[in-house]
Amino acid sequence: MPIRRSSRPASPILRSSSSSLESESYELSKRMSAPPEEVALEDEEEDIEASSPSRGLLGDQDKNHTTAVSSRWLKWCAYLSSLRFCYRRCGNLRRRCCQVLTVLLSAVGLLLVFTFVFNPSYTKTQYPENYAVVADAVRNGGGVNPQEFWRGRGKKATKSGRGNPAGEKVFIAANIIDAGLINGAWGNAVMELMDLIGGENVFLSIFENDSGSETRAALEDLDKLIAENIPKAGRSIVSTTLPLTAIPRVKLPNDKTYIKRITYLAEVRNRALLPLLGYIPSLGRWVLFLNDVVFDPVQALHLLFSTNQGKYETACGMDFINPFKYYDTFATRDIDGYNLGVPFYPYFAPGRSREALQGATDAVPVLSCWGGIVAFQAKVFTKKDPVLFRSSKEPYWDASECCLIHADIHAPNATYMNPYIRVTYDLSTFRWLPMVKRIEKLFSGPHWLIGKLVGMPWSGERRRDVDNGGYCGSWKLLVMKEGGEGRGWRNLPVPEDRGD
Repeated sequence: MPIRRSSRPASPILRSSSSSLESESYELSKRMSAPPEEVALEDEEEDIEASSPSRGLLGDQDKNHTTAVSSRWLKWCAYLSSLRFCYRRCGNLRRRCCQVLTVLLSAVGLLLVFTFVFNPSYTKTQYPENYAVVADAVRNGGGVNPQEFWRGRGKKATKSGRGNPAGEKVFIAANIIDAGLINGAWGNAVMELMDLIGGENVFLSIFENDSGSETRAALEDLDKLIAENIPKAGRSIVSTTLPLTAIPRVKLPNDKTYIKRITYLAEVRNRALLPLLGYIPSLGRWVLFLNDVVFDPVQALHLLFSTNQGKYETACGMDFINPFKYYDTFATRDIDGYNLGVPFYPYFAPGRSREALQGATDAVPVLSCWGGIVAFQAKVFTKKDPVLFRSSKEPYWDASECCLIHADIHAPNATYMNPYIRVTYDLSTFRWLPMVKRIEKLFSGPHWLIGKLVGMPWSGERRRDVDNGGYCGSWKLLVMKEGGEGRGWRNLPVPEDRGD
């Protein structure tokens, strides 16, 4: 028979006992599941609280202190974390900047290499076809003698006149004061050039004024070397002291008189032309003026015989004070009469001269130039009313004698700058020129930007005055020092009431 379960509720005593057992069982299971250390700590805290009536109050204070310390610690942790974040951000920024810089430098490097190899400017391999006539003649005649040959070291193995197949007559004029160049690169190059032209076809005229005993001795040595090695060549080498009393003076509104520096320079250049003007006018088909520059004698031949296939009245090279910077800005004007632009490639401000130069022509049209080496048709100096170097007669208006000579010749479409022909004022700079030619096209962008920023081209006050050479000048007055003032020249201030 099945047993019937009672449905009566348990007594209160049993319920209490059961609850107590469940509570103890739960507490025991809690303690057993907790780590031993926590159980021990809880027991200790309970014992301490039981034995000390004030323990509760102290516990609250400790908890507050712990909370404050924890708060400060959290703030420090947050600050340090922010620093690490900032450091990481800065590190990322630096890395990105380095990456961008690396990419830019790599691009510039690749562009530099590409231009150097595939897009050079005015190198020998880019010579116009007619340049081969002179180049082949020089090569077939034995090439170029080593510089040491002209100082008595080595044996001549070349043919005189090999660079002048047409037998042209050339008059070389120079004013030079640098004894080191006379005894070195300049003197050697001049003798090689004379040998290339041929002794019977060349005349050298040097006029030096008051440059000291060292220069005089160097010129005497050069004269002896030419006599020994090129005996058929004509020469007039004059080293003297030109009295200033023989030079015209300019009178200022205050009745004081001075010798213009340009007047002095014009007189010195005309003295170098005297053998051609007064004694041997038939000697010259061409006149080549040389400054105290380092130059390549074969390039000088190309300037004379090859520029624009020989069709010019005046042809100039380019002179550089360093491998990048064109020097003779004072005498150079573009075909529109503007001053030169920023003096590195492509040199001219935007216009016809700049476009021609960037087209790699050997005949860049200009109104005037000098460039340290200049070729003229001799007829402009040997006709009845010869063109001579001069200065401006206005007291406070100065213009280069090397610019005014072109204005006085004034033959339309007849003055050219030849960028293939480059000279310098020291040997070190000259050796760098071939390297710079290979990369100079990269300068076009910076040149254009700088020109825009500074407002080029700059127009002279008389830019359109072509007949009288007004485009050559500006308001200034450079005068020679006299008496106890020492050597050289000085710049006089231009008054506001200058009379213009």
